[in-house]
Amino acid sequence: MKRNMLFVLLVLTALSASYAQGRSWSWQDEPPPRSTMQGRDGRGSPPPAPPQQPAEKVTVTGNLGIVRGMIALTENGVTYYTPEILRYAGFIEGLKDGAKVTLEGYAVPANPQDGNSKMLRVSKLTIGSKDYDLAAAVPPPPNAPNHPPDPVEPSLRNRD
Repeated sequence: MKRNMLFVLLVLTALSASYAQGRSWSWQDEPPPRSTMQGRDGRGSPPPAPPQQPAEKVTVTGNLGIVRGMIALTENGVTYYTPEILRYAGFIEGLKDGAKVTLEGYAVPANPQDGNSKMLRVSKLTIGSKDYDLAAAVPPPPNAPNHPPDPVEPSLRNRD
């Protein structure tokens, strides 16, 4: 008798657990609206990425400052944001707020709607008379003109 009651209790527990899982879409239900089904497989796909503008090589000179919480330099009304310079603060003498610097690197628009702000990938930093080559630490973006091919051998790239 105990064994039968335990078996019935176990079966009821299993049924209630499976019922609590909810139900998914089946062939009897209406399909989801067509606008949510983007891919051929019906799972949806991300929207296409906007086209990238080519990066331009620029050299800018001015005083470093903080704009919108990021390290930036303004020249001729264009603000160049340089977020990767933050990693060198404290290691490069004279790299601080208000320092007169010359930056060389690749610039891309930071905001497509605003033509007065650009993101700058710094490859060379000059503070006073000292030059710092940052090109090894920060390679040029893939959409830069005359970008060299990837140095990784194709045989090593797709290794399983």
